[in-house]
Amino acid sequence: MDTNGEDTVVMVGQAPRVRLQDTQWRRTRLALACCVSCCLLLATLSAYLLVKQLPVQEEEEEVEGSVLKASDPIQYHSERPVAHLTGAKLNDGHLRYMEWETEEGLAFVKNGFIYQNGSLIVPITGRYFVYSQVYLRDENCLESNELIMHTVNKRTQTDSAPTILISKRIQCQPYVDHLWFQTNYVGGTFTLNKGDELFAHISDLTLLGFEENKTFFGALLV
Repeated sequence: MDTNGEDTVVMVGQAPRVRLQDTQWRRTRLALACCVSCCLLLATLSAYLLVKQLPVQEEEEEVEGSVLKASDPIQYHSERPVAHLTGAKLNDGHLRYMEWETEEGLAFVKNGFIYQNGSLIVPITGRYFVYSQVYLRDENCLESNELIMHTVNKRTQTDSAPTILISKRIQCQPYVDHLWFQTNYVGGTFTLNKGDELFAHISDLTLLGFEENKTFFGALLV
């Protein structure tokens, strides 16, 4: 009681309660800040992983594109070994094996491939896309009615006998007036070693047409 006779109210315990509420608010803000930091960290990590994966995807697309371009070799631009050969006939008119053009027109041999006696010699070990297309025609198909074998083969430095990589059989069937003509394509991806020889073969070379856009043989490192 003061001198005027009025009661004085003393606030006991109010200051500690304020300090407790302030401490709780600081802890809440700290927790929120930690959550925000974690979210930012996760977002940054996700963006980094996404960017890191982009070169791999581009490389896979390039490989697929290169394989598709084997059928259109003029558009193939790369430092990888590549060869595209087109049909060629021997000057004497007799075919001992499938002879190929290596320089003229659509044909080329680049970046390490060697052409020798109808074969492509693999320059380095790796995965290669190998393909062949032949244009066949016959004027007496009804009389012969033969079955023609179209193959792509591999000969290694250690094995004397060649191995068939791809094969397809074609039946001679006439369309009009005993005339028969057909384009046949084979292709696939194989692991080849340096020095392996690749060559295409037709069981009856006398049926082979030599148009460069219809009869060709090639390979490229993928």
